[in-house]
Order: sequence, then C-alpha cells, then structure tokens
Amino acid sequence: MSLLRKIVSVCALTAVLVAATAAFGAENGLYRGSVVGDSGQDLRVKVKNGRVVKFLANVDASCGFADLTISVVYPPVGAPENSSIRIRGNGKFKATFVGNPEVPDDIRTIAGKFNGRNVNGTIKVVGPCTSEDRYRASR
Repeated sequence: MSLLRKIVSVCALTAVLVAATAAFGAENGLYRGSVVGDSGQDLRVKVKNGRVVKFLANVDASCGFADLTISVVYPPVGAPENSSIRIRGNGKFKATFVGNPEVPDDIRTIAGKFNGRNVNGTIKVVGPCTSEDRYRASR
C-alpha cells in the first residue's frame, strides 16, 4: 500500500471516529445542570476525547438520623492521576468508586447517557449515607 493511500485511510478513519463521537453528543467541554427535583444543587460533567474526566454533584443523602448534603466527585480522592470514564459508542458511561478512602463502604455509582447536547443519568450513594438521584445537564 502506498504511503499516500495509508495517509488517506488514516484520515478517513479519524473522520469516522470523530463523527461517531459527535453523533452521540459526547462533545468535548463542560455540561452544566442539576439534580432532578433540586435545581439548587449544581452539577458539572466535563468531557474530553470521549471520556468523562470530571464529575461533580451535590446530593441530599440520608445519613443515619440526619439528612446531609454530600458531594459526589469523580475522580475521587486517591484516584490515579488522569483517571477518567470511557464513554461507550452508544453514548453511555458508568463508574463505581469509593467516595472517601477512609470509609471503604462509602460506595458511589454515577452513570449517564449523552444525547445531542444533553446528558441524563443517575447518582447512587450507599454506605453510611444513602441517596438515589437523577440528573440532567447540557452544553
């Protein structure tokens, strides 16, 4: 295969991959929104190169005898540098992680699906505090 043909093939493949990523709305940038039913709680999802590189939400959680607002942050404290969540070809992502390394049973799960300029999903917290919420964000 000639060098020119290889270059054309690589360029065509790159264009297809970029188009496929854009088709599912996982565009690079910051998506802003809130937890459904609590528009006072800001939510941020940052996407870079087909990966969720930052997720931040505040949710109201039941913590024993008290209700507290807690932060759900990805990457969590203690995660390897440059941790991120892959966005699959269908626009979906999901991650389960320990929210606080000092409390190993503090498990948090974030999931979502990109559709156009929007992302919708769920946030689940189990352990000493519990919460199940839905969220919406857009670019």
